Amino acid sequence: MNLQNYLRSSIIIFILHISSTSGKLPPYIKICSQNDPNIEQCIVDSVMSLQPLLRSGKLVEDYQMPSIEPFTYDDLVIDHGPGFRIELKDLKSWNGSNFEIVNAKVNLEKLTFDFTVTMPNVKMIGKYKMTVKLPLIELSGNGELINLLKNSRMRIKLYASKVEEEGKSFIKFNKANVRFHKGDSQITLTNLFNGDPTLTRIGNQIVNDNQDLFAAEVMPVLEAQFSKIFMEVANKIVENSTFDEIMPPL
Repeated sequence: MNLQNYLRSSIIIFILHISSTSGKLPPYIKICSQNDPNIEQCIVDSVMSLQPLLRSGKLVEDYQMPSIEPFTYDDLVIDHGPGFRIELKDLKSWNGSNFEIVNAKVNLEKLTFDFTVTMPNVKMIGKYKMTVKLPLIELSGNGELINLLKNSRMRIKLYASKVEEEGKSFIKFNKANVRFHKGDSQITLTNLFNGDPTLTRIGNQIVNDNQDLFAAEVMPVLEAQFSKIFMEVANKIVENSTFDEIMPPL
C-alpha cells in the first residue's frame, strides 16, 4: 500500500458523513444536519462509529480502500547536500487506527472544518540510510529504523466554498492543512557507524537528543502530502452532491 492509499483510508472517515443523503453511502453513516446545535459532536460521533470498519478497510462498497493496519508510506528523501541526506524506505506503521478526536470545530458560514486527533501508541518500522553532520559528530548508517510514538497529535483543517451551477449550490474544497505533533518519541537505528555497538549506542542517543532537528526536515514533507490528498478525497466525495444533500437543513 503506498502513501496515497493510506491517506485515502485515513482521512476518508472525516468526511464520509457529509454525503449520506445522496444515496452514495451506506445507511450506517450518521447524518448531521446543518442546523444541529451540536454539529461538532454529531460529526465526531459519526467518525468514531466507523473506526472498526476503517481497520479492515471494508467501509464503502463502491469505494474500495485498503486496511490501514499496517499502512505503508512512500519512500522519502531529504537531501541538503553531502552534509545532510536522509532516505526512508519500506516504512510501515501500526495502531494508527486507534485514534481519538479530541476537538472538532465546524463553521458553516465560512465552510471550514477543523479536527484535532490524538493517537496514543504508534509503532513505525522501516529502512533508513543517512549522513548527517552535526557540530560535534557525523552520523552515518544504513539499517533498520524503529520509532515508538506515544500521544502523537494531528490537526486537520479543510477550507471550502460554495459553487453555483444551474441554480444549485455545490461545495468545493479549496485548501487543506495538516499539522503533526509527534508527542513522546523513541527512535532506534541499527547499524550506525557500520554496526559498531558502542558508536551505535552513542549515535542513537544523539539522534533522540536532536529529534526536533530531524522532525523539522521530515514532517513538512509528510504534511504537504497529507494536505494534498485530503483535499482531493474530499472533493471526490462531494463532487455530485449539492450542499443541502451534503448537510441537510433538517
